[in-house]
Amino acid sequence: MKFKWGEEEQETLKLLSKLDIHGKWVNLACGDGRFMNSLVKRAQVTAFDFDKNELIDLKKNIKGQYTVKIADITEQLPFKEIEFDGAFCTGTFHLFYDKMLDKIFGETKRILKPTSLFVFDFATDLKRTLPSGKELEDTYFGGDKEPNYTAAEAKIVIKQILKKHGFKLKSMIKAKVPKEELKYKGQDYTFNCNFWLVEAKISK
Repeated sequence: MKFKWGEEEQETLKLLSKLDIHGKWVNLACGDGRFMNSLVKRAQVTAFDFDKNELIDLKKNIKGQYTVKIADITEQLPFKEIEFDGAFCTGTFHLFYDKMLDKIFGETKRILKPTSLFVFDFATDLKRTLPSGKELEDTYFGGDKEPNYTAAEAKIVIKQILKKHGFKLKSMIKAKVPKEELKYKGQDYTFNCNFWLVEAKISK
């Protein structure tokens, strides 16, 4: 199935298939549901996004039982402390500078149970090319240009913030997204990037 923000990468599908996914999971900034099918078959999933149109598309794409909420990942999350057995996030963290990532990871830690899994990807070295050959700059959040981390920069930030919030890094796989034809704010463009696929676990 093709989703708004691209295909489901095989590296992520493979990792999810190997993990012990059970109990209650939260899908952070879920968009239109990439990888949700891998979660809802094995866990009770709550998915949230700040864009209600994304949630409408998710409901069209994903069958099964799950809960959706409207919430903003950059704000305090509308969940109790130690509520979830795992958290998942795709296609989101690369949009933020380290100060906001620090806040998001802290909130994620707050809502997870001890020893919970935290699985996410982090896109790096992004290229969005318009048919004219001009690069498309992403100003999706707040009108600010996104950081566009290199793989090396992202690796440092990820490790530092995970450690700060008591997550133990279990695996960190570097992978690549081949060129895809996508649409952004009505504009067709070609997208490709590298990404880190991360599995972490609360260690304290």
